[in-house]
Amino acid sequence: MRVLRERFPEIVRTEHIERTSRYFARFGKKTVFIGRFIPVIRTFVPLLAGVGRMERRAFATYNILSAACWALLVTGAGYLLGKLPWIQEYIALILFVVLVFTLVTLMVILAALVHGTWKKKLIRGSA
Repeated sequence: MRVLRERFPEIVRTEHIERTSRYFARFGKKTVFIGRFIPVIRTFVPLLAGVGRMERRAFATYNILSAACWALLVTGAGYLLGKLPWIQEYIALILFVVLVFTLVTLMVILAALVHGTWKKKLIRGSA
């Protein structure tokens, strides 16, 4: 954390770390378990649990339990949905739509990253 605080002092403040520690001491187990099922949140929960110094054994236990539940739910949903006749009939179209949505999302993210980098270079160049 020291490295992050030194590199990004305006973002990583001591009071934020202390607040994160208090949060994970109180709600860490629930956050790790439930966070697995919420897109985007599941990406940051492990990082924040580390920042908040959540007990490793508790983190590992609830992370493994949530992963097992996630795997069962996703597999079960796939199995049940795969049995629906209209899904079987339109699976190619469904996969195409998912693929296009994913590619468009990635292109938007990439464009935002490139634009942000380009903009920073312009600002640095004019300063």
